Amino acid sequence: MYYLKTSFDPDFSDLIMHLKAKYPKRLANIDGIGDEQTDFSQFSKDFFSTRTTTSDISVDSNANIDDMSVAIYNSEISKALLRLNSYFVIWKKMKQLYGLTKANQIIEDQFNGSIYINDMHGIGARYAILLQLLNIWRSTPRPSNDQKNQIHSTKISIFF
Repeated sequence: MYYLKTSFDPDFSDLIMHLKAKYPKRLANIDGIGDEQTDFSQFSKDFFSTRTTTSDISVDSNANIDDMSVAIYNSEISKALLRLNSYFVIWKKMKQLYGLTKANQIIEDQFNGSIYINDMHGIGARYAILLQLLNIWRSTPRPSNDQKNQIHSTKISIFF
């Protein structure tokens, strides 16, 4: 097996490996950063051999794609790595603002579905992102299910 080098902070790499070990493999696949999705060769095999639509194998839940063209392939193949990089960009900024423990918790909460960051694969792009449950950054107690159902979104611009 060939490994692609990344220059992610070792603390971030350790966190992602920990999350992939802690949670079922299926969760990483649902999230879009599973091994099959970050492996270009495997993604290509899945893309060109599937009998369903591209949206069934896309890591972007908002893809709205219904054809299997080369143009769509070119736009989809990098999304898993873009999503992983988005995790890193968010983690790095949150670590700077709130410290390692809170940054790790935010990434785990996105990974396990406790919070949802819209257009997660595009965080590296210079535009505002919508982060739900902003209070998770400011307070230690975990939000209750009732609080999760009463989400107030706050628009935050993160520029790198």
